[in-house]
Amino acid sequence: MNFSRNIPAVYVASQLRQPTFYQFLSLSGIANLASENHYGLSLVLGGGEITAQELAKLYALLANRGALRPLRMQKSDAYPPPIRLISEEASFTTLDMLRQHRRPGDTLAQRSSSLPVYWKTGTSWGFRDAWSVGIFGPYVLVVWEGNFDSRGNNVFVGADAAAPLFFNIIDSINASYPALQEPKHPFPKQLKRVGYLPGQRQPADAVVPAERQNLVLSPASRRSRSIPSIVRWCWILTAVRWPARRMIKHKPVPKCLSSAFRSG
Repeated sequence: MNFSRNIPAVYVASQLRQPTFYQFLSLSGIANLASENHYGLSLVLGGGEITAQELAKLYALLANRGALRPLRMQKSDAYPPPIRLISEEASFTTLDMLRQHRRPGDTLAQRSSSLPVYWKTGTSWGFRDAWSVGIFGPYVLVVWEGNFDSRGNNVFVGADAAAPLFFNIIDSINASYPALQEPKHPFPKQLKRVGYLPGQRQPADAVVPAERQNLVLSPASRRSRSIPSIVRWCWILTAVRWPARRMIKHKPVPKCLSSAFRSG
């Protein structure tokens, strides 16, 4: 999500049934949409029409752990009971992904001194709109930049234009209210820790390599130099494969000794 990968989003949307993604937006109160066939799967990539208030309501849905509430413009407005549209587990997982999206000019000091921010940017077709929307503390913040006559401008890029203003507002509020807290929610019951690469919710475990008395060589290297001492090797396959899957440059696992070390 943080890298705006289109294929996973389109695939997930293609698997949704009752409701489809279009029907979910309709249930959320998103008005003025054309027919579902008009958009197809492009809707999940931002091909639909939405207002800033509607976008704020969708992010508030995530902040409320999947419970939809109407926006209240005044304290005297009615406060109807919430309607659950998505599970606590789905909203928690989505927020956890949004939280990992680094802010522009991210520094360690900013991360350690501010509230978690769950946010995303958006740029409309033709550079007509730049968006930055997110959740921090008890608030949902929506920043929109554009022309009221819908004229495009190349500077209207969400990450470059809207995101800096978005975080300037957040920093100002944090400075004015240093005791601001994020609402507490229990960890969803149906989510579990899984064995994967170490992260926030999967601590690293120590791995003690087993001691082997013999070093097994491939047939191509059996005439290589002798190694009198005990050799201990420990290659964790997930650690070896992880950089390759993410196209990260890394030093490969050493292969057999070259022919330069073979004795005649």
